Amino acid sequence: MELVDLKELNDDELNYLSQAMEYDWPKLSPIEKRNSDISSIKFALCNSYSIYYPFVVKHDDKILGTFTLKERNMSNLGINTPDNTIWLIDLFVIPHYRYNGIGSYMVDKSIFEAKMKGYKNIYLQCNSKLESYFIEHGFKTEYKTGSTYGIEMTFTMFQTL
Repeated sequence: MELVDLKELNDDELNYLSQAMEYDWPKLSPIEKRNSDISSIKFALCNSYSIYYPFVVKHDDKILGTFTLKERNMSNLGINTPDNTIWLIDLFVIPHYRYNGIGSYMVDKSIFEAKMKGYKNIYLQCNSKLESYFIEHGFKTEYKTGSTYGIEMTFTMFQTL
């Protein structure tokens, strides 16, 4: 497996990834759905006011999954993170390739990349079904909340790097 910067993908690869995510995440909010099309992805990648590190995992030129590291200010939601924090967002394994260790590979790579970029903390949001998975990878639950967009959420998990 290789880790590739998402910015290196061509339009067909971006479209494949976007369609797979939209199909698998049908309960995304209208804003999130609007932001998952190719032009929005490209805009986000070129957005100079956001520190954004999107990655794709490929094997034999096939896209297996994606994740993004992003600096986010969540204080408007009552989440105050320490300085030098990055968020792991949009961790997604193409359904056909799940249960083969790809998600674990991406979590490990996200932690490695965050450390290499000098971050001291990594945070994420996940639903209750994935809480134990991330605990196995060294994350701790900090906040829990009720439903968001009809999906039960474990609000915040973190790991000190």
